[in-house]
Amino acid sequence: MINKITIGLWISFCWLFCACTNETFVADESVVEEAEGPYFKLTVHCPEANDPGVQTRSNPTGGENGDGHEAGQDYETYIEDIMLLFYQGTNGVNSPASTSIKKIMYFSRADMIDDGETEPVRVGLPGGEYDLLVITNTGDLRSQLQGKNLGEVRDYLQKTAWTEQQGKYSRFVMSSNGHTEDKVTLCGENYRAETPATAVVEVERHAARIDMQLKYDLYDVNDETSGKAYAVVTGALIVNKLNAGSYMLKRVQASNATTGGYALANTREYLGLELPEFGDHQINYVIDPWSFQKTIVNIDRNVFNPTAPGEGSSSLSSLYANYLTSYGTSTKNWPFEPGFGEKIGDWYRIGYTLENAVEKDEQSRFINTGVVFKAAYVPENYLVYDTEGKVAGTKPTGAEEAFTFFAYEGKIYQTAEAVMAAFMPKGVNYLFNYSFAGFTWANVQHYIEGIPDNDPTGYKNYLLRQLGGKVLTATLTTAEAEALSWETFMWKEYGYSYDNGVLKVNQNNKDTRRLLARYGLHTYVDGVCYYPYWIRHSNNNDETKGIMEYAIVRNNIYKLRLNGIYGLGYDIPYEPPFEEEPEPEDPVDPTPPTPTPDPEPEPDPQLIQVEVVVKNWVELSKETIIF
Repeated sequence: MINKITIGLWISFCWLFCACTNETFVADESVVEEAEGPYFKLTVHCPEANDPGVQTRSNPTGGENGDGHEAGQDYETYIEDIMLLFYQGTNGVNSPASTSIKKIMYFSRADMIDDGETEPVRVGLPGGEYDLLVITNTGDLRSQLQGKNLGEVRDYLQKTAWTEQQGKYSRFVMSSNGHTEDKVTLCGENYRAETPATAVVEVERHAARIDMQLKYDLYDVNDETSGKAYAVVTGALIVNKLNAGSYMLKRVQASNATTGGYALANTREYLGLELPEFGDHQINYVIDPWSFQKTIVNIDRNVFNPTAPGEGSSSLSSLYANYLTSYGTSTKNWPFEPGFGEKIGDWYRIGYTLENAVEKDEQSRFINTGVVFKAAYVPENYLVYDTEGKVAGTKPTGAEEAFTFFAYEGKIYQTAEAVMAAFMPKGVNYLFNYSFAGFTWANVQHYIEGIPDNDPTGYKNYLLRQLGGKVLTATLTTAEAEALSWETFMWKEYGYSYDNGVLKVNQNNKDTRRLLARYGLHTYVDGVCYYPYWIRHSNNNDETKGIMEYAIVRNNIYKLRLNGIYGLGYDIPYEPPFEEEPEPEDPVDPTPPTPTPDPEPEPDPQLIQVEVVVKNWVELSKETIIF
């Protein structure tokens, strides 16, 4: 899962009294006159990946080695500029925050030569041992970092991790990963360009990549409740895509051995590891700039600061692009692009995102990152309203393309009339084409008693609202009788009509899907449905949430293979809560209907099953990146 870039630093430097051997080095007089001191030159290359033979796993392993390694694309490893920070710490990057930065050097592409090396540049530092931090593709940040100590550099909020223009990606920000010593010793032997000091620093991308693969062009579905169907996946969208920024350097914090939550802050380690030395389950948390604020309690509170780590006065959604609750009640608002993104081998690159990690008990669909798959669903059979027999029946669709249908309690129906026909104990003749002409309001009240509570369209509630405040002995006017009819109700309330075999929805400025969903009746316009999946960084193989189970960590590639679809998806990726319906007003002289107990709720059927696998990584070939 981890693609490493290694930066080799060849540092030459003039220091009269420092030597790397026991011999005293004396510079010749012509070099002593050089007042600006040492030189270095730099090249960049990719090493071979570790453990190239790691097998594909169906449960993501996560951590530093994950399920293997994959070579980065050229545009992901391309380096536009480099910053090099020199400091002298007592414990490398985990030295005290007050440790001063001795020197910051910046190299643009103009400082590079064709063979991937910099021209010799003077360091301007006295001799000794120095720790190194390397940062790439940020542009020149010297003015922002100048005067900052080590702690402030570690805490620096890097707002961007890549550049995107019209679907093309570049300038992937990378920084030291701590897997090497990241030190250089400058001494007399390095005085001449022919004998430079050397150092090796590995860096990692701030971004994580999400790929997908479809096992089939067309998925056969055999659901026990709704029957056979086929589904064609037409899109994929990253949701809760954290984009507010990331720490310049990765950090981890230990877990509490008893609770599994965060341990004390003194266990924090910069460029540390998630995993123990032996074993395959995380014991350390990755900490992003808002990990401590992203809690279930804070989901609806304005306590976030998208411009700096820690607390503020903004909403949780301010940290994300494509936030789950941002698109309201209409499926038209969801920004699915055509296709699946760039094809990379047998996989599609859906896109990139930033680090997103929280404490295990705070993992939630409102915090963690996921992917929503969009599909066209075509049922083989559905339930219909038989206009001759006035009963519910089945009919093969014979359709080759997706069409609009409805679902209620796991079963699929051709029309809203078919749903009501299956629901009504007195039969559909009692409902459709029913004339209220000449009725009194007492007759209407009696009619309402024949409709069970909680019907799939809210027709009974509608009639009760019309009845409210009426004199029961009064005769309905022509307009009142017309307003009570099924056809008028469905048009007025839902923008729905079904006439002469032609089904229409979303008329009369109404969102049919949203309005009917209040009653559990789901509208699938053109057969479109959605399957949300919440990305796992590490599977603990247990029903309880594990440490770093649902998370995104920098420099990882999350590969999602959709192996099967086993049922009808959701009619919208996220359904906002409904406001309570107004209570109907009592009639003047009512004879109240006998209340019936609410039916016992049935468990939701398992509609989908998505298997996530990690593709076998290939060995990274050794290459030189040319600037």
